[in-house]
Amino acid sequence: MTNQKVAQADFDKTKKATIQEVVDITNGRYLVKYQDSIFTAWSVGTNITYSVGDLVIVLSPNGDTSATQIILGSAYPTAKQYSIKDRNRLDYNVLGTNAISMTTDRIELCSY
Repeated sequence: MTNQKVAQADFDKTKKATIQEVVDITNGRYLVKYQDSIFTAWSVGTNITYSVGDLVIVLSPNGDTSATQIILGSAYPTAKQYSIKDRNRLDYNVLGTNAISMTTDRIELCSY
């Protein structure tokens, strides 16, 4: 009885698939091939890009191959897959002076 319940249980499945086509790199959409089937899979982050021929790990939520397939990452990660941010660009907006100023004898706090 336990084996039957386990066989019927829904659980996430992962598989190794190969990138066949980069459909839209800006939103992480790729065509991947697993065994003899080709399907759309979405990358979890757009800061990682894949090229045709890369081997990736694909997640099938609840084992459902008709659901959105998610690329979790590369099976063999390389540095070229990670985008390098512009080192001159700030990832935040400067609104005022530093919260802690060391120019005086006291600590000045600011709230924005």
